[in-house]
Amino acid sequence: MGKLKNPVAIIQARMGSTRLPGKVLMPIGDKSMLQRVIERVKRAKKVKEVVVALPLREHDKPIVDLCMMLKVRCFCGSEPDVLDRYYRAAKMFEADPIVRITSDCPLVDPEVIDNCIECYEQTAHGEWVAAIVPDGLDVEVVSFRSLEEAAKKATLPYDREHVMPWIKGFYLGTMPIMSPAIIHWSVDTAEDLEFVRYVYMKLGNRFHYQDIFKLLKREAIWRSRLSPAKGS
Repeated sequence: MGKLKNPVAIIQARMGSTRLPGKVLMPIGDKSMLQRVIERVKRAKKVKEVVVALPLREHDKPIVDLCMMLKVRCFCGSEPDVLDRYYRAAKMFEADPIVRITSDCPLVDPEVIDNCIECYEQTAHGEWVAAIVPDGLDVEVVSFRSLEEAAKKATLPYDREHVMPWIKGFYLGTMPIMSPAIIHWSVDTAEDLEFVRYVYMKLGNRFHYQDIFKLLKREAIWRSRLSPAKGS
């Protein structure tokens, strides 16, 4: 069984997105996307602390400034080696387990986070579980022991960049919240950002993924967001 010694949510963030540079600080209503993510993650009852892990670059300093304003602690580490950044952040803040969140998921659901942590507690191996669909509600919970082992043993660039693939090779427990078809709710493009802004405009600040489904069923303009993403 997974033990909740100090569940810390670590949000990875950077300004250097290839498709939509600076997206993490783009506005959704009167707040930035990263602030929306932080506030939603903070509402998860089983998360003790929220930390932002970002690259150690001058270009990313606005993220540090936002964290200071919100009184959220942050860690600056490698940009390409995100696995090492996560490991060092987890070690600094004594996180165990680590709740991995990405900053391009402003629809992340605190209820899903709590459910995923509960699933981690109940899993026999107690090392790693994930809620992976729809794309945009992504949550992964991993023990510090497994993250440390991955940080020391993973050698492939893909494993270093994406944090969890090396661990997934050993622990394949998942907690899907709906069908395995990938529905795209994360923010990669300007169109994705427009969609998320629309959701916030219609639903306000406090909503769950079930509310988004209800909204999309009513709004034909966004009907494509109920369907698997192209190429999935």
